[in-house]
Amino acid sequence: MNIAKTFLGAAVLSMSLLGIAQAQGHGGAHGGMGIMGGIFSPEAQAKLQLTSGQAQQLEGIRARMKELRQGMRQEGQQFRQAMQAEMAKPAPDLAHLAQLREQMFNKRHQGMQAIQNDALALYAGMSPQQKGVVKQLMQERMARWDDKRKAHKHQAPVPPAN
Repeated sequence: MNIAKTFLGAAVLSMSLLGIAQAQGHGGAHGGMGIMGGIFSPEAQAKLQLTSGQAQQLEGIRARMKELRQGMRQEGQQFRQAMQAEMAKPAPDLAHLAQLREQMFNKRHQGMQAIQNDALALYAGMSPQQKGVVKQLMQERMARWDDKRKAHKHQAPVPPAN
């Protein structure tokens, strides 16, 4: 029974890692991270008519996002290696793996919080017209999310594999 619990714990941790890996690319090449993720596309930037200072701020945010994604990939690989090492042991230390996973999540959260704060500072310095454009972009993004959600609900269920 202990072996079954060990493998169940490993499976749960593996699924957590898979969730991290899937979240890394979410939002496409123009950033899905943060509340203003939609402002990173070239089309959105053209609509915003950013000042040079705002453009520099945006590039700084983009660089931090890229750095965070790369760090998450590296941490995911390290976690996988740690998991493989633990699974090679007769009695894997799942508490150690859980601790590593918690550290990864905390670091990710801190990075995302810093990016959000930078994005909010950028937004605070925008003109009323630019803020209106951000609102419009966010509304368009929400509509796309709703469309995807509706399309997903109407898909035929996948039959179980035999």
